[in-house]
Amino acid sequence: MPEHEVALHSTQAMVREIARTWPQLKLMDTWTWFQSGINTDGAHNPVTSRRIERGDILSLNCFPMPAGYYTALERTLFAEAGGYREHDMLLVTEEGNENITGFPYGPEHNVIRA
Repeated sequence: MPEHEVALHSTQAMVREIARTWPQLKLMDTWTWFQSGINTDGAHNPVTSRRIERGDILSLNCFPMPAGYYTALERTLFAEAGGYREHDMLLVTEEGNENITGFPYGPEHNVIRA
């Protein structure tokens, strides 16, 4: 699959979810930067038609902008190589907290096998 197809799919998915979640909001300037392999040699390189290859390092930068509020999600990934779980998300309330990702605890659960 080429880089530009990943970027297009990502952007379309974000716009659709913003529109579904907040139908009253203006849809503004949502975009994706996506690079693979040698194209990850600099920050925010242009999207190209390079085809992703097994084992490539991938740079995914998603920028949803609901109602003009800029948000950024930037991740480094690898094609077909498993992954590393970075975060647990806790919802903090007056009564305590809730682990909303539900990942198991401990170092043996940090690496996700391909």
